[in-house]
Amino acid sequence: MLAEQAFSAGDYSKAARVAESDELRGCALVLVGALEEGLALIGRLPGARARYHSAYAYWGLDRMQEALAGLRGLLADPQFGRVAQRLLAFIERPAIRILFQGREDPACPDYDIVGALREIPYVDLITVGYSPLADIIINYASTLDEVLESLPKGWTPDFFVSHLLEDNPPPIGIENAPFPVIGHSQDYDRHIHHCYHYLPLMDAMIALGSADYDDLSQLSRVPTFVFPLLLGVDIAKAQASEVAKDIDVFLSGTPFTNTHGKSQRIFDITQMPDRYRIVVNQGFLTPKEYFRALSRAKTTFTYVNRWGALNGRAVEALSVGACALVQEGGEISLFLSEDEGAVPFNESNHIEVLERVIEQWDTRYAQAARRGSEKVHRLFDFKKCARLYLHFLVNCVAGIEKTPKTQIDPLFSKIRYPSRSPWRIRFHFPELSSLMNLQDRFRQGLSASMEYAHQDALGESFLYSYITLEKSNFEQAEVGQSLLHVAAITYQGLTETYPDRLAAWFNLGRLCFELNELQSAKAVFEAIQANPQLRYDANDILFWREFQDGLFDYDRMMEEMVSYRKAPDAKHLRQIEKLIRESVVYYQSNILLAEGKTTDALALLTQHMTPETEFVPSWTLRAILNLHAGRASEALADLKIALGRKEYILPKIGAEFFEVARNQGLEVSYYEQRLKRLMSRLVA
Repeated sequence: MLAEQAFSAGDYSKAARVAESDELRGCALVLVGALEEGLALIGRLPGARARYHSAYAYWGLDRMQEALAGLRGLLADPQFGRVAQRLLAFIERPAIRILFQGREDPACPDYDIVGALREIPYVDLITVGYSPLADIIINYASTLDEVLESLPKGWTPDFFVSHLLEDNPPPIGIENAPFPVIGHSQDYDRHIHHCYHYLPLMDAMIALGSADYDDLSQLSRVPTFVFPLLLGVDIAKAQASEVAKDIDVFLSGTPFTNTHGKSQRIFDITQMPDRYRIVVNQGFLTPKEYFRALSRAKTTFTYVNRWGALNGRAVEALSVGACALVQEGGEISLFLSEDEGAVPFNESNHIEVLERVIEQWDTRYAQAARRGSEKVHRLFDFKKCARLYLHFLVNCVAGIEKTPKTQIDPLFSKIRYPSRSPWRIRFHFPELSSLMNLQDRFRQGLSASMEYAHQDALGESFLYSYITLEKSNFEQAEVGQSLLHVAAITYQGLTETYPDRLAAWFNLGRLCFELNELQSAKAVFEAIQANPQLRYDANDILFWREFQDGLFDYDRMMEEMVSYRKAPDAKHLRQIEKLIRESVVYYQSNILLAEGKTTDALALLTQHMTPETEFVPSWTLRAILNLHAGRASEALADLKIALGRKEYILPKIGAEFFEVARNQGLEVSYYEQRLKRLMSRLVA
């Protein structure tokens, strides 16, 4: 019954995992992209559901005669006749016309969804988007009517797709489209402030896996369907020559950010015995360097915040013959088993599993990795995944009906907001000037409005432009500083017009701090502390992690926001306010330190911190200040709390702390040894 409910609701991944019958499991496997495995279970079954999904699988496998015959044989069926007729019409037409909004990036073949779809001979694709590469270039005030007027005469889309809705907010008025509108999201939880308002405008949403499904189906309230096979690799790029496996475990990227769950487990890996060869590269490598390093490794560790979602790093590792530790019960298990190098771990046994893979490499896992590599090359080529994605979209369109849309907040129906991360937007633009011009046009559309949401987005846009210049190694520093100053002026105006909004005050204080205007920052933070009635509104933006990441726990905030949007309860907003106020104390302490007032900084932290204080940097800072004040036992107590919550921040504490602690008679050799082992395995 559970599997039937999941299948009927669109969570095909869950249905495939828990189905007890071959019929249901086979149908679900076909829909998630495991065509051959699913067809082997249902290809000879007589029921209408099995016959329909067999025909769908035949289409994906280019067995067109069997696909057409199967669908035609269902036209009179009371349950599947209508959807079979619609799917048949799509397959038989010369081309499927799609109005598509997504990433077009020829330089990154494993992300260039537009390029992959254009290569499908029966697809007629017209792209719409903010990138100069789009066929129809829009801005954040463009309407659907304007887009439709720009289409070639006589060209009518069969459906519209927003591929990664968080990066590609659709044109204004998309809810009134006369054709089906499909969206999908992979990072909604990091972009919830904007993404939430676009979700109800869709006719259907595509989720990457069951964890995403549970959220998106509640957030959007529109039909939601799971399709995990969206993370392929450019097989040609992934090819690596056979090299000696001289690394036991390889990791790269941002291993020690505020991502809950991942960072501590990676730290645990760095503490494995010295006999294991572990390399953790901090930062991103070129594709050639990355795949070369992976090919030298026996295994890698992967982790996704939404437990079990399929992740690209596992597929990449297997593509070059390295095993990948993957979360137990996840989507990847639908395609790859432990005997094919996708080795599952649970909440507490990742070290044990890693040791098993390394110790049994020669006898078991080297062969498993080779089998996995062969299967990944067959299943996960990005262009093949894109084709199956297209088929899944068509199947969804064939099965849904247009329905009236829920009205959204007018503030979010008049203008489209930029992506939460300027670096993500940067991927869409070949030149810096293109993004800067887009942001400038966006600001022009906001400057006349005094609505909080519009001024908030205006200030954030100045910050985005500043960060984009900074990350592009832009040489004119004064231009970036001027953007920060204008952003600060915007938030100053917000605090005056909306004096009760905590986010406006906090953003203003952070900008002043970044500009080294410490007295202004101090005044703002003191104003926050003096007014406990300041409130955080669910639509208010706090700056994205590229700006002062260490001084606010953005991930925790997003967890609360997703929970609030799924089931509105003011306790989630109060928790965000608590996080902000804890961060404010940390800022204030750093300002006092900059003024040389060490004693006052320690007193401030001691005054405001309680055992319930979540903000770990405050615990580490108080540990350092206590140590230098000669309060060694208090310092060690604070340190234990900090490291008990986030031991991976050890490098931020540094060896100097332990040297001073030793001189004061504290036994800290345990932490020193762990720091030394960590640093020996980090590669900058």
